[in-house]
Amino acid sequence: MKRNLKSILTVILVMALLILSAVSADAATGYNTNDGTDDTNPLSDTTSFTFTKHYVLVGDTTDGSSPAEDFTVTFTPYAVANIPASAAITTANMPTISDATLSAAAGAADTGASTNVTATVDLPTYTAVGDYWYKVNETAGFTAGVTYDNSDYYLHVQVLHAAEDSDDLIRLVTLHETAPNADGTPTATGDTKNDGIENSYSNGSLSLKKTVKGNMGDLTKEYQVTVAFAYASADDTNCPVKSAISYTDGTAKTVSGWAYDDEAWRATVTLSLSHNETVKITNIPYGVTYTVTETDYSSEGYTHSLAFTSADSADTVTAEGTDDWNAAKATGTIADAEDELIVTNEKNTDIDVGVLVENAPFIAVILLVLAAGIVFVITLRKRRNTTA
Repeated sequence: MKRNLKSILTVILVMALLILSAVSADAATGYNTNDGTDDTNPLSDTTSFTFTKHYVLVGDTTDGSSPAEDFTVTFTPYAVANIPASAAITTANMPTISDATLSAAAGAADTGASTNVTATVDLPTYTAVGDYWYKVNETAGFTAGVTYDNSDYYLHVQVLHAAEDSDDLIRLVTLHETAPNADGTPTATGDTKNDGIENSYSNGSLSLKKTVKGNMGDLTKEYQVTVAFAYASADDTNCPVKSAISYTDGTAKTVSGWAYDDEAWRATVTLSLSHNETVKITNIPYGVTYTVTETDYSSEGYTHSLAFTSADSADTVTAEGTDDWNAAKATGTIADAEDELIVTNEKNTDIDVGVLVENAPFIAVILLVLAAGIVFVITLRKRRNTTA
């Protein structure tokens, strides 16, 4: 009796596993990878698939961190083919696929090839076999430093009978880099693209170093340097600079207070730097411009100059080393991993080269000798006059 019970339970378990397998097959997700000849990978209905984007960190990959970003992908009806005439389905009335939003958390971009942002895309119900093609595009955003994919891709939903004698339909999905032929077939083999559509976040840093020179330069004094950032934009409502631009000037801080003025979003920070001190401002998106100036210390006897040690060809210094303190400035645009600028203050005084105290005894001896000589000459003349 116990053996019979064990046998019955085993049969029930096997049947349950088979049923679960069948359910899983019906609910399969993902891109089709079978041309119908692979018996180990049976064709099954695709209810949804995963749309994948690579999100790459560019420039300063050590301190850079991408802002949170939503990428929107649209699926526009493009073409239909091999539809039964009785179905009367055209591009204008073919089933539609809703837009997909791929949400990337802050810091999601990375240098790894497997850094992905994904979204699940649900497929609509199809009532007739055929080839359904959708043009796939990403909606361009405006976030500073983020590069959007402006290429066209093509999603192929192939609807087939589940079996030759079945009215059940299955959906197979592939993504292509080229538009289809007029007969609904892919233009070329090997252009399928399951993922790898790429976005990037590019950022750099600006390092400011203070150098104090001259025989009267105050090496302990803190000198104020101002950095004015700007990012051109036609949108005066939504600030495109979403990155956490960071620096440490005594304490850890972030650049804030962005405001729209003169067709650009602007923010300003003031740093206090003493001799040989460097402040590095990190995670600045590509395309952000900056202007560096220094508080006027000319009334204290200082001159100043600004010089790039690492920058792009477009980064310039204006009026370097001139007497017009306020005209001297450094300007640049973040376009690589790091810009480095040295701000130099110099104060000198004339060295007194008069008589030193240590020479006084020698000078006294000389004066005494001269005085004695004068007395001797006078005495000699008096004697000669008396004799005469």
